[in-house]
Amino acid sequence: MILKRYREVVIEPKLLTPTFVISNLPQQTVNIALTTENPIEEIQVALTVTIKSDITAFVADHALNLLRRVRLSVTEPAGPRIPVDVSGPGLVELASFEGDNLDPATNGAILYGNNNNAPQGAVLRIFYRIPVAHPRFTDTLRMRTLLPAHLLNESPILTLEFGQASDVSGTADPISTFACEVKVVRRRKTAEFLSKGGGSLEWFIRSWLGEASNNLAVSLSNAEQRIQLPTQGQISGMVLRYFKGNATMARATIDDVTTIGAETIWRIEQGGVPITKFRLKDLQLENQLVKPHISPAQIAVYGGLINHPDTGDNTADGVTSGAPALVTAKQIFAATGIGGALAAGQCIQDPASVFLDFSGSPGREIYETGSFLDVSTPTANKQKTELVGTVTTPSNQQSIIKVVTRLFEDKVNELAAL
Repeated sequence: MILKRYREVVIEPKLLTPTFVISNLPQQTVNIALTTENPIEEIQVALTVTIKSDITAFVADHALNLLRRVRLSVTEPAGPRIPVDVSGPGLVELASFEGDNLDPATNGAILYGNNNNAPQGAVLRIFYRIPVAHPRFTDTLRMRTLLPAHLLNESPILTLEFGQASDVSGTADPISTFACEVKVVRRRKTAEFLSKGGGSLEWFIRSWLGEASNNLAVSLSNAEQRIQLPTQGQISGMVLRYFKGNATMARATIDDVTTIGAETIWRIEQGGVPITKFRLKDLQLENQLVKPHISPAQIAVYGGLINHPDTGDNTADGVTSGAPALVTAKQIFAATGIGGALAAGQCIQDPASVFLDFSGSPGREIYETGSFLDVSTPTANKQKTELVGTVTTPSNQQSIIKVVTRLFEDKVNELAAL
């Protein structure tokens, strides 16, 4: 049984904006108590901001860092639990990989960031999805992985931690207006649903969305790195987010070998035995096959009859004033995908954001869970589950590998096909 959807507006721009400090944009945190009337399927956060002055020095993840961290806390009979603890950029990346498009406005904000330029007066809207149930789950699997807020004695608490100015760019006072909207998508419970299991916490399958940050030492050369993965549960998918510690932190891979055809081979190991191997660029290609909203590059010609994409000026950048005679054709290649800017003259984006999908056929509906990555069994046998690869890192500052994981309790195997 698929229950009917019920959308609930939790907070509108006018309710949060008066209490939000915009000048010089300090770090701020807001806690929101959610109601317990119906089970929760998804939480949505939309931020709309106006750029106060030109930004030409974004940091890694740029304007996506306006929402720095999202946590969802619940109190169950067994005790407190945190089903969601992920960065804002990590949520955007996860949503783009798990089978749904990003909206055009969010893609536009990513394009501005990858092009390292957001002009004064630009209005950005970034949409952060927090899908409690996997977007591709259907039928009974979907209903059993809702958050059963209707069975909790205390309100779930949504914590939004907003980034400060330095989390976005080198501009001290970057925005002139700010609005935050929060909506909760629920499923309307029915008597039949409650009688068939939806009235018991034991019927529901608990899940966790988490993000772990792993700092790597500076000046590593051909150094094998072993990143510990979760130790309990079944993993449906993982986003691997790479940050290179240049003088300015950048979204870029840190492979020891980058020669075409000989790039570093990464692997997932359990008990020291590889269970899957991949090159980041190959995984990136597989991901892009089911992500129609991502194109390798967006090309804009400056000048002539085509206006400058940022300023609207058609008299600069190689075009004489007066009649729009094109003197020197200039092109920019700005990646529309998450993961950072393109190298000069390139239209292939560094695979600094990739997704390992353990849920069967990528991009399609999920009916059963037999292919999920089991991390409980190795742990029971005193074995580790690890991400392993050899890296070379700059000397400027630590590089980082962040791993976003969607994890289910072992009970999800009840829905694995024979």
